[in-house]
Amino acid sequence: MSETSIQAYKNYYPKAKGKRFEIFTYLQENPLVTRKQIAKELNIPIQTVTPRVNELIHKDLVKECNKTEKDGYMLAVTKLVA
Repeated sequence: MSETSIQAYKNYYPKAKGKRFEIFTYLQENPLVTRKQIAKELNIPIQTVTPRVNELIHKDLVKECNKTEKDGYMLAVTKLVA
């Protein structure tokens, strides 16, 4: 992940810490993954992943795309301007 993307995220949402930032960072490095994949790879309960992803979507930092039949929508980071 580029330093510009990390800085843009911190500037846009400076209080983001913990799981939300961990998920955002993972999405930057692994585009087009589902919530289920994030939960498995980061060893975070899906009940934690879903609200954090929804917060990122609400802030227009992440978007849903490419719905899968089995695991729901894949997620992608929205382009940020530093």
